[in-house]
Amino acid sequence: MAEVKTKKLEKEVKSLSIELGGNPDGSIVISKGFSPASTGGSGGGEIGDDESVNVEKVLASADQEKIAKELRALAKKSSMQQEHNAELLSKILRLQGNIQVCCRIRPMKISEIQDGQRMVSEALSETEIGCFESRTKAWKSYQFDKVWGPETTQKSVYKDVEPMALSVVDGYNACIFAYGQT
Repeated sequence: MAEVKTKKLEKEVKSLSIELGGNPDGSIVISKGFSPASTGGSGGGEIGDDESVNVEKVLASADQEKIAKELRALAKKSSMQQEHNAELLSKILRLQGNIQVCCRIRPMKISEIQDGQRMVSEALSETEIGCFESRTKAWKSYQFDKVWGPETTQKSVYKDVEPMALSVVDGYNACIFAYGQT
């Protein structure tokens, strides 16, 4: 039963990720070209596909009425963008939960490799790590909301936490607590 629910939630996360402009693998890419007007909203102004050129034209015209109209249209678009971001963030939080526990396994240092040391933890999947316990000489498995292996780049980690970091700009409270050597 839990597996069915998990698969359903994973499928919904993937579809939301794609809706956010991300990839089917679950990684999220924030689209800078999003325009609420393109999703059915109405900008109501002179701004078309090449917004910056049209805004420059309106400003160059020095017509106060046109400038005011464009300003109202841009304010409306900005408001719609914030509402859209809030809606997507709430969907993500509803699916993932308000508190997430993630683990990043750091790569071994060159000196550790040269000394012949071996990894004592490794990523088994995107949500599970295995740790070697020297006392029992056995591997133990631990579950997390997200696991980043030693091959994961800083850019990839940031891509996963970016929606939370950007939500602060929209006025939401967020905290990312990092503990350890990485």
